[in-house]
Amino acid sequence: MIEIIPAILPKNIEDLKEKLALVAGAVSSVQIDVCDGKFSPEQSWPFQGDGFDPAFLEIIREESGLPNWIDFDFEIDLMVNEPAKQIEKWIRAEVKRIIFHIETLTGKDDFEKIKKIVNKRAEIGIAIDIKTPLEPAETLLEEIVCLQFMGIDKDGFQGQKFNPDILLRIKKFKQKHPKSLVSVDGGIKLENAEEIIEAGASRLVVGSALFESGDILGNIKKLKNCGKTIAGSKAMI
Repeated sequence: MIEIIPAILPKNIEDLKEKLALVAGAVSSVQIDVCDGKFSPEQSWPFQGDGFDPAFLEIIREESGLPNWIDFDFEIDLMVNEPAKQIEKWIRAEVKRIIFHIETLTGKDDFEKIKKIVNKRAEIGIAIDIKTPLEPAETLLEEIVCLQFMGIDKDGFQGQKFNPDILLRIKKFKQKHPKSLVSVDGGIKLENAEEIIEAGASRLVVGSALFESGDILGNIKKLKNCGKTIAGSKAMI
């Protein structure tokens, strides 16, 4: 089954609430892109200069978690340096999955530190850039729930063009690890969704192609149908 996951790069808490309302009832999961302005030049909510938005600090003090926490499973794409320092806050905000970028690790000890902090309270995923070798991530596949391939050249900026080189990379990975769950984040549109699914992705993380489309719910439905079309074609073979 193909899962469509809206990606939100929030400017502030109100922006997050508005975008969540736009996809409520249409999807079960939402990914929040969190940028510290260091790993990625862009800075997003809840970062505010060198600190955090007080609204976020209030969220992690409450039991209710993030806005609309009943409606969605939240996953957090931590585009930050030293993700281990951020993870505890997000777990307290009731997220289901923590995704960090393998480029932020300096060695296996860093991953062990992250795993210890998470302590099975959330799922762990790894994101990997196009030019990063796969081998380090492959050694951790049994410890994570998904590998998220970045389909764009620069993390933290929505609206970038999809890099087709990722397709062969995914195909080779799936041939080697057929049971591994593959996500793709960045540059996904209706025009390229089918080829991304055919390459081996089962989770499409979509940002600007949804929120700037003018027909968010309609495009979610069309993207889901891309997966159904491919599944139907394979069943006929």
